[in-house]
Amino acid sequence: MASQGQNFFSLLYQLAQLDDTRIVDAVRRVLYLVPTDHSVADRFDSISSVGLSASDASPRTTPYGSPAKRDKIHDHEKDREAGRETLRSLLDPGASDMTPFRLLYNVEVLSGKVMPISMEGTMNDSARFCEEFLMCGGLNLITALLHKDSLPQDVDYEIRQNIYLIVLQILKFLLCGSIPKGQELPMTGHQPVPGPAKRSALESSTQTSPPPQGHSSLTPIIANRVVLGFSEEEWSEMVSCLMRVSWAGAAGRLYLPSAILTVHDAALSPPENSKSSRQSSTGSAHSSSSESETVLHGGVCVQQATVSPTDSLIASQALQLLIAFLKFRPQLIDQWYGMISVKDFIIEILVGCGSEEVREVAYHQFTSLINMTTPAELSLKKFLTQVLLKAHLPLWVSSTSARGATLKLLSQCTQYFSLRSKLLSDLSRQDQEALEISASQMLEDEIGWLTNFTATREVIRERPESGVSAMRHADNILLAGHLMLISALMSCEGINKEDTGSTLIPLLISEYLFPASKLVLEGGLGMDSLSASKNYWAKCTGKESRHAAYHLLVQLVLASQHNLTALVGHLISLHHALNPDFLKEFQYSPAVDGRGASGFVGLKNGGATCYMNSVLQHLFLIPGVAEDILAVSSDKENEESLFYQLQTVYAHLMESQLQYYVPDKFWKCFRMDGQPVNVREQQDAFEFYTRLTEQVDDYLKSQNKEKVFAQRFGGVYSIQRICQDCPHRFV
Repeated sequence: MASQGQNFFSLLYQLAQLDDTRIVDAVRRVLYLVPTDHSVADRFDSISSVGLSASDASPRTTPYGSPAKRDKIHDHEKDREAGRETLRSLLDPGASDMTPFRLLYNVEVLSGKVMPISMEGTMNDSARFCEEFLMCGGLNLITALLHKDSLPQDVDYEIRQNIYLIVLQILKFLLCGSIPKGQELPMTGHQPVPGPAKRSALESSTQTSPPPQGHSSLTPIIANRVVLGFSEEEWSEMVSCLMRVSWAGAAGRLYLPSAILTVHDAALSPPENSKSSRQSSTGSAHSSSSESETVLHGGVCVQQATVSPTDSLIASQALQLLIAFLKFRPQLIDQWYGMISVKDFIIEILVGCGSEEVREVAYHQFTSLINMTTPAELSLKKFLTQVLLKAHLPLWVSSTSARGATLKLLSQCTQYFSLRSKLLSDLSRQDQEALEISASQMLEDEIGWLTNFTATREVIRERPESGVSAMRHADNILLAGHLMLISALMSCEGINKEDTGSTLIPLLISEYLFPASKLVLEGGLGMDSLSASKNYWAKCTGKESRHAAYHLLVQLVLASQHNLTALVGHLISLHHALNPDFLKEFQYSPAVDGRGASGFVGLKNGGATCYMNSVLQHLFLIPGVAEDILAVSSDKENEESLFYQLQTVYAHLMESQLQYYVPDKFWKCFRMDGQPVNVREQQDAFEFYTRLTEQVDDYLKSQNKEKVFAQRFGGVYSIQRICQDCPHRFV
């Protein structure tokens, strides 16, 4: 049909109305391959023709105020009005014969007009089109697509995603395009790249090059004037709209912008009688199913397990535009303060969103507002500080042994603590009074929390379903955040470094960083290693928390000779004290490291005992074997028996928090044909397995206990002989 020049677009539009995702996807692929619909392209081109007719009127040949001049101005206004009607017919969801699919196609064509990818022959046309598009009210039309109820509630989710993303890209390009030096708009982030007319929204969003240099610098200036010309109601509606889109995108539910923002806060709000922000609720984050499906509320982001890359991109770009609009009209910032659920939105986007990319964008964007000057009584810095300090979050719990929403919030608190630390850094006494806070009291509370915090320790070997790995990760992120906050509070006026260092330095060294070294120093290697590992498990186990702890130690010793001397003394005693007794042992290397990232405990090789280690580890990983062996108890325990030493090995593999265990007593107890084994001589692994299982089962039989290995690996040999020429059988 295309090769014969027939107009088949109406047929494709009708096919797109069918309730079949495969057909809709096929129609979109066809539309990307064929040339642009001429009826749509020509109507968009008619907008730029308004600018050409206007440029024909030369003020030099037509005196100002003459009838000819007035007639041309009148004709130009008529052309502008015709251009507005044309844009409405293309971009208004309520226009005649308009469907969400056709609206998406029109927006994609508009994107190609505004942001062309070719630099040859199209840049001047694009610049002229952008300027006339803005003068004909195009900015209001495309922003209306983001307003609540602009799209039907039941519109296809992917179509809604693409419309929102392309509209945000166009807005960002028009407001922050190629701008002359010194005329930059208050906007951060990478600039979008012009894309082809029918390129998908997600493909266009992945380009990060700056706009072509040939693009007109008047476009963002005109767009800026349009925004500055918004009435207070229009500005508030736009800000509220961008906030809804960003929030809904962060929640992975773009259909929620059509709902009414409420003050509901099931996930993040504790009971009303909560005394401070540190006594936060750890309750469920889920609201009733009917409400969570139709209404934006505090906690909606926490309910979403994952957020798609497209939704994350929409949320990030909407948030960047939101901050830009706040900077355009700082005199109206009070209206943003008073919007419904704005505080819930800030906390949700910083902590609740499952996309780290969105949380990072939120941190940087809110950070850019800290030093912004506004005529409002309440400064942006004070407003953000109050929001963060009064947020009801479970970030001051003494343990991360939680599930569901609470554990998720603990694992996503990095950006919250980063912004809070930024707001509370280098505060003078006057600043503290203005913000109505006390840095010394906050620091005292943080030290108290560090003292009482209990890190996650394994009670059984780690398995994915145990949740231990998630709690360890939450430990790492939560500790890094608190240590970062303490470093920020240390920079405030009125903090006594010496008094704080006398408490923090021993605490960080002995409990959070080097407890194993303290074990060695105090002679703990002679203790039972199970007890030692429980008492000296480092609380900072991840890269983020250890880095934050080291940074805090540096902060404590800066400009403080007392703290420097104390810290150096601790480090020398832990790591540089010579013990002559250890010089007699070849390759002395105490097991002081914690478990590896896998969560399992290793067995040290005695020289050539790898055959032993492999069999012992394989048997340990068989479900039920280690449990059955450790469940056997006897009134007469003999430490020299093989079974007792096997129990000791499996107890360490299951409970120890050290990197590995040295089974030296097991080596001495095991006998091969009645002879002790030489740990530096290799043996056959299968033969060791056979002898080990036989000796263990024989011991259990002598104790009138059920055999462990025979019931699992044992069997009965059956031989049957059938004679062909007679009926006799032998079994």
